[in-house]
Amino acid sequence: MANTPAVRIAGLSGPLPGSKWPPRGSTTLTVPKTRTFVLSVGSQQQSVTVRVKPPTPVITFSAAPTQLTGGGTAVLTWAVRNASTVRIDGVRGPNTDGSWPATGRTTLPVKASRTFTLRAGSVTKTASVTVTPAPQARVNSFTVSSAALSAPGAVRLRWNVSNASAVRISGVPQALPASGETTVNVGKTTTFVLTAGSAQASKTVTVKPPVTPAKPPATTVTPPAAVTPPAATPVSVSYFSAKPASIRAGGSATLSWKVTGTDSVTIEGVGGSLRSSGVVRVSPAQTTTYTLVAGNVRSEPVTVTVTRAAAQSSEYSDLIGSWTHPFGYLTIYNIEGRRATGTFASERDDIPDLPINVIFNGGTLTVTSPQLDTFKIVASIDPGRKILRGPYTLQGQSERWCAYRPTVQQPADCR
Repeated sequence: MANTPAVRIAGLSGPLPGSKWPPRGSTTLTVPKTRTFVLSVGSQQQSVTVRVKPPTPVITFSAAPTQLTGGGTAVLTWAVRNASTVRIDGVRGPNTDGSWPATGRTTLPVKASRTFTLRAGSVTKTASVTVTPAPQARVNSFTVSSAALSAPGAVRLRWNVSNASAVRISGVPQALPASGETTVNVGKTTTFVLTAGSAQASKTVTVKPPVTPAKPPATTVTPPAAVTPPAATPVSVSYFSAKPASIRAGGSATLSWKVTGTDSVTIEGVGGSLRSSGVVRVSPAQTTTYTLVAGNVRSEPVTVTVTRAAAQSSEYSDLIGSWTHPFGYLTIYNIEGRRATGTFASERDDIPDLPINVIFNGGTLTVTSPQLDTFKIVASIDPGRKILRGPYTLQGQSERWCAYRPTVQQPADCR
């Protein structure tokens, strides 16, 4: 700058008195964002603008699993550089404006194929989850040992069903495995309907009424009629089952039975005399076969297979095994990291037996079922890791729920 001893640069202190700069010179400074510098001397000014372009965000974004059958949950994971927050289309984040931190993960229910889009400024990245329809239950066979009886008696039902974990048969009170057999007493013509999801099959057993012999012609003298004592009801095993049929070491299974024609039974492998119908919990240390005995009638044997617990590969591996709840039991197995699978068994007719998925998060676990999307349990893990407590939800209705290890005393609030 000519004809002046010094100049000013707005916002920059110079080395000369009054923070001025020499009329000719240069200086170096850091410019974090776009800025305009104004040089002035007297009433004259000249400006120059330095424009700073922010770095392009770099995005890593994935969904796991990428394939689901019939729906389930997926975990979205992301890491973004050169951005402080991100947005995911259709998924509101924890920040007040609905955004997410630049690095994070979240678990979402997925019922249909979906593509998730993550946005960081003008840069986007997608991750897709494909949902294929769950296979429909199919009745492969449903047979009855005898379709016609000349008098009331017992028949054996046999069945085999694909793509289902359990079935129900009208007239049989409890849920049954996808394949098996059971004996039922038939007192009159009855149609048995097997139901597995939307699939059904039926078998009818006809019971012929007894034939009344014709009365002889009347005579002058009629001898007194002989009094025939009522025939004893034959002993028959309606059902005898073990659920689950396979447990982890330290877990337990429930034996259920019903026998007609007797007041008491015994079960080989379980001590003492038992009532003709009931349930008993067993915790075998190794694979054990149980047979029900009622007089000279023996049931088909049932086996409870005991497998060793999986290697401790997760901080939640000590939760593997059976848990008792007020109307059944819950079994956890196959824990990998923070995810596991298992089964939920119920003794209530309005609540089915279900396969389950379990997700652990800190001191809580969330239980859902791929077969029933209205079923959910969110439970906290007791500090001693022997009791679970939390709400149980089915078809929009919630109630208090708890579960405990069979090896501990039933808590007072878990009834």
